[in-house]
Amino acid sequence: MASSSSYPQLEVLKFAVSDAYKQDVAVLNQLLDKVVKVPGVTNVWHGPEVQDEAYHYVVVKWAHRDAPSTYADIAEALTPARKELLYGHYTQFGDVNTDAALGAPITELMPVDVKADVELARYEAIATDLHAKLIAKVPDEVVPGGRGSVVGETRKFMICNGWQSLERSYSAIQSKPELVEAVTALQGLADFDLKHARLSKYTRD
Repeated sequence: MASSSSYPQLEVLKFAVSDAYKQDVAVLNQLLDKVVKVPGVTNVWHGPEVQDEAYHYVVVKWAHRDAPSTYADIAEALTPARKELLYGHYTQFGDVNTDAALGAPITELMPVDVKADVELARYEAIATDLHAKLIAKVPDEVVPGGRGSVVGETRKFMICNGWQSLERSYSAIQSKPELVEAVTALQGLADFDLKHARLSKYTRD
């Protein structure tokens, strides 16, 4: 069995875009040109939030857990394009391949904070049950990703799944009582911010 340090790691950043970016989106491309060439970076995705395009996401896939040490601070490198950094999470998804979810028409990127009085094992069980039910009940709508643990924060996770559209994702869940029940159960255990992004893979020049 591979050790956790040998698996790829996702760095997920969300930021409010700067005035400079609003005037010229090429500001971000110039920065991503540098990021995508950093040793240890295997892929980069980026795109606006579906709910509010004042926010933008950058997702960096590192070859393994220790790879980010080769580059000091991507969040700092993005400064010209960002007005405010909302979060930057190094996330370990283990052997789950999130590439398809990140390449879906829209991608659910949801930071989850498990409540202090909730046992992590209980949260894990409910989250795993919800993920399995999504795959079983709405296979034509969801592009399965996974649930990653945020490095250094034992009660924080990142959920990543792909969907065909925002409207269809909501309709698919609401149409299945089992999914509504599972989502409600998760809401009782954790605080989360359900948002979606329209991501594109950034290609090297």
